[in-house]
Amino acid sequence: MAQLFHDTAEFEVGGYRGDPDGESDVMQIPGAPPGVKWGIDVFPWGKSGDGDALEVYLRVIGARATVTGQLEIVNYEAEDTFTEEFKFEFVDEKEQGFDNLANSGCESAFKVTCVAAFMIHPPKKAFLASVKVFEMVDPTKPTCFDATIKTAEGDIKINRGFLSMISPVFSGIFGLETTETKTGIVNITDFTHETVKNALAYCYGRNVKQKPMTEVTGMLRFYEKYGIRAPIKKLEAWLKANLTVDNFVPIAAYAFTHSLEPLQADCGQLFHKHIEDLSHRPEFIQLDPDVVSAIFKAGAAAEKVEEAKKKKEIDDEDE
Repeated sequence: MAQLFHDTAEFEVGGYRGDPDGESDVMQIPGAPPGVKWGIDVFPWGKSGDGDALEVYLRVIGARATVTGQLEIVNYEAEDTFTEEFKFEFVDEKEQGFDNLANSGCESAFKVTCVAAFMIHPPKKAFLASVKVFEMVDPTKPTCFDATIKTAEGDIKINRGFLSMISPVFSGIFGLETTETKTGIVNITDFTHETVKNALAYCYGRNVKQKPMTEVTGMLRFYEKYGIRAPIKKLEAWLKANLTVDNFVPIAAYAFTHSLEPLQADCGQLFHKHIEDLSHRPEFIQLDPDVVSAIFKAGAAAEKVEEAKKKKEIDDEDE
């Protein structure tokens, strides 16, 4: 959590060229953790010492910080006082400031007061990049795959230990004395080859390319059947975030088949807004009658919520 601290520094510099230019010592920020310091450098004739403008720079050491505040400049030669607001983000101890605050001549003299507020940010945590499961899969090693899933469209090589670890169902399939344990073959007839391949690739940590919504819901059904919970959470959140009129039917069918109340409510709201369009689509008409009935009820519930909201707005305006 960021912490806020304050400090003030004041310098009188100049007089004639060659006078000390007022560079400060680095100062501990009052109240800040040990080692978190700041400094202000004031150059009446610029950093080079032979310029013609007042320069002021700030720096923070030992932490990332957002520094806001004000510089008050008294120009004795010009008999003028002015202020300059600032806000700087300090990272890696790099200085920031102003390189042309006021014109300076051979005998210029300035009083510079800096009032600053330091928002000290906690250090960023450095994490090692995680290793994905698929990065450790080496098909050239004989121990990598030790079983096969057979679908109507082809074979998929698998590791029975990995699947047993993520799925209680596969753990049972590869239990002692089962046919699958003896043969190393698992027959899957109720999912397409593509669905099984995509579902397993997602478990390995691979980025599955954009798929039709029916394919995503197919992957979800695979995970449901085999008790693979982690990807279900992610994909159901993805369905909720990507619900549109065009993909309404497969998402609604999944939501109402699996009793996902938050997603059902979203489907009801969308159905209420686009009931004429959605209810006449062939794919909607072909849905299970129980699902269609549930969608109409969710739409009616959404309509009631909308009417209650409008009534409240009208009542609030009347008051």
